[in-house]
Amino acid sequence: MEPVAAKRKWTQRGRVKPDPVAPNVYRFEKLPDTSGWGINMLAAVLPDFGVVLYSPTWLGAGTFEAVDALGPVKVIIAPNGFHHLSLKRFREKYTSAIAAASGTAIKRLETKGHQGLVDLSQLKLPAGVHVLEPEGLKNGEAWLSLPGELGTTWIVCDAWFNVKRPFTGFMGAMLRALKTGPGLAVNLTFRWLAVGNVASYVASARALLEAEKPTSIVVCHGDAITSEGGTAAHEQARDILDRRLG
Repeated sequence: MEPVAAKRKWTQRGRVKPDPVAPNVYRFEKLPDTSGWGINMLAAVLPDFGVVLYSPTWLGAGTFEAVDALGPVKVIIAPNGFHHLSLKRFREKYTSAIAAASGTAIKRLETKGHQGLVDLSQLKLPAGVHVLEPEGLKNGEAWLSLPGELGTTWIVCDAWFNVKRPFTGFMGAMLRALKTGPGLAVNLTFRWLAVGNVASYVASARALLEAEKPTSIVVCHGDAITSEGGTAAHEQARDILDRRLG
């Protein structure tokens, strides 16, 4: 059984307080255990449009109030076929919002009881904001690209992890064995469960990185990837992609 002190440590980490992680992008981090692992819900606040929630995640009491403080929720994105456990709860709360996923992800999500999802290709987003669907994936993961004065920001789900906290305990050992980190990683679970054609995915992801050169890549597990040590964010993402899958 987990010690009470450890439980208190994690529940006091401000789960429902959004952290600004990129221009107009906020992170809500859920820390489900003491291994160091975390799950992020990401919110893009688009001027004159509203809030786009990416990977809706229930964080406990106060979740909806914290989201509402950012603005009206217009779009809820299930980023792939596996990040869906809180999707029903958010759809029931934000009934006027469009719930969307990629066509590939919708096929699996429907088997999990999520009906009436809109294909991401049909979304009408503000000028410059668009969805990226890399080739070669079987989990239907899609990324959100946001333009900005400081450069392009990407919001991605499981394609890259960047958990910088140490991994501890049995769960931590499993995470390290799966090459999940700590630090920037493309892990083995993504390779096994998400990638259908390695060569196609690597070529597509590399082409997208080179074309858009995102200055910040905000992820669903860990901290945003930004320029570090003189290496641009897109170069860091490309390099770890090549080492793990290339």
